Amino acid sequence: DYYVVLLSPMELDTTMRMILQVPIWAQRVIYIQGSCLKDGDLARARMNEAEACFVLAARNYADKTAADEHTIL
Repeated sequence: DYYVVLLSPMELDTTMRMILQVPIWAQRVIYIQGSCLKDGDLARARMNEAEACFVLAARNYADKTAADEHTIL
């Protein structure tokens, strides 16, 4: 069995909260508010046990270079 952990500095919006309450997702998707740049947040997400990791840029940045700077590890 696989689980998906969403780690984001933003609080969940209403739409995403509703999606994650759907039984098929509620049992497989875990949301953690935090940053991929903080070791403590990565530990809470159990990154050391992950088989894969995807880091996505925020879509709401007006400055795409700034978005990349916050995404590239």
